[in-house]
Amino acid sequence: EAADLLFFLTAKLVRHNIGTEEVLHELRRRRKK
Repeated sequence: EAADLLFFLTAKLVRHNIGTEEVLHELRRRRKK
């Protein structure tokens, strides 16, 4: 839950660099491990 908030804030900061879709995709990849 805290990690989700951190991820959300990070995504907002970097979305202009790598794109929100890529961030979400990476999050799903990390959760599968």
